[in-house]
Amino acid sequence: MNLFLVRALQAYQDGRPQDALDWCDHIPVAANPPLTKRLQGLCLLALGEQDKALTAFAEARAMTPSSDPGWAELNTDYALALQKAGRRHEAAQAFAQAAQDWTPQSYAAAPQGQKQAMVALMVHWATGLIDLQHWQEAAAVIAQAQSWGVEDQALWNVLGLWRLRQDDPAGAATAYRKALALAGQDQPATRATLFGGLGAALFDCGDPVTALAACNQAIALDPSAPDVRMNRAAALLALGRYQEGWEDLEYRWQTPVFQRRYRPPEAPLWDRHAHPGETLLIRCEQAFGDALMVARLLPLTAQRFGGRLVVETHPALTRLFETIPGVSAVIPHNGPATPWPAHQWQAGLMSLPRLLSITPARVPAAACLPPPQTPSPLPPKKGPAIGLSWGGRAQPRNRSVPLPDLWAAVQQASQGHDPLFVCLQADERRTEAAAYPALWLPPQPTDFADSAALIAHLDLVIT
Repeated sequence: MNLFLVRALQAYQDGRPQDALDWCDHIPVAANPPLTKRLQGLCLLALGEQDKALTAFAEARAMTPSSDPGWAELNTDYALALQKAGRRHEAAQAFAQAAQDWTPQSYAAAPQGQKQAMVALMVHWATGLIDLQHWQEAAAVIAQAQSWGVEDQALWNVLGLWRLRQDDPAGAATAYRKALALAGQDQPATRATLFGGLGAALFDCGDPVTALAACNQAIALDPSAPDVRMNRAAALLALGRYQEGWEDLEYRWQTPVFQRRYRPPEAPLWDRHAHPGETLLIRCEQAFGDALMVARLLPLTAQRFGGRLVVETHPALTRLFETIPGVSAVIPHNGPATPWPAHQWQAGLMSLPRLLSITPARVPAAACLPPPQTPSPLPPKKGPAIGLSWGGRAQPRNRSVPLPDLWAAVQQASQGHDPLFVCLQADERRTEAAAYPALWLPPQPTDFADSAALIAHLDLVIT
């Protein structure tokens, strides 16, 4: 092997990508061009030069036949670079192109190192498809790799993730346990990830005690794993151990998802003291349910802070949050570019329970979300008005009940009461109500304030 190429490889392995890139400039053209281009791509990627890295990987792929032992690793590098650049669909296509001719026979004939690279590519491919919510394609990729007779912890790990996202937590737990049985004791980081996945699956099975034990095993192996800390927070909170749970929940800001979704704060975290004359910004995070749940803490926050309280929230919640006592202003969150007013302190919405030392005994009873006062929109009725809501977002958790099942249950339970059933869905499920003439469909709500105003005129809500 060329001496300059050896030095470039050594520099890259030592964590010196710029030095490695400099050595690459001295490598003769005839000295393994595909490897040189791939190495340049890796170095450029490490230096944040994503576009140049992708160009180098593409050139390396053009020089490398699919029969080359390094084909799988090269395509994995290229597709992961595409993912890092946010080009997830192109990454999936690159994985598919790389594996299009792979069969159980070609896998069996490959040397051991190439087999490992082939399995790694399939795992990354399936993970990317899960991220895109291409469930059937991801299942097909996993099944293809399994058809090779592979017994690999990473493959069982991604199968566990797929089952977890498909609302099969028991199946996910089985997959994670199989992966743990295959992962060696000399792989603490891998085992930490698997115990974390097992904890999430067990929690979704309704077993927070065993979930907590799995998360504790993961954290013992990797104390800084933010995703596992979040899983443990859920188990601790479910068990009523609020103080510990709120502390673990703060690790959410270290997860890649949160760092990608939310911009960094521009002021220090509120120190829990009163600051008359100053402004505290409550930053928007997570989804509608989290915001509605924690909204009850905003009046207490305003009282403790003693200054101006500005709340950033989802546009659909803006009108409703403007009615909360103690809130000085509400700004709609429209992504990372949302303009923030001048403020001296800040806190994420879901950090308020920790900052206010909320325990099960100290949760404010009132949600403090008074609805707009409107005339009743309900048609004439004899019995009680009952609102029905049967569906939420399918991901990351399917929290829906088929409308035919809910309808059959409420029909049986309401015999003799002559109720007026009211559709409370604000999404595409409103079209399902058309098949039920006895389910009254109100005008399409524009935001949660409209829904709250309607609910204020109901006698009961079933959801």
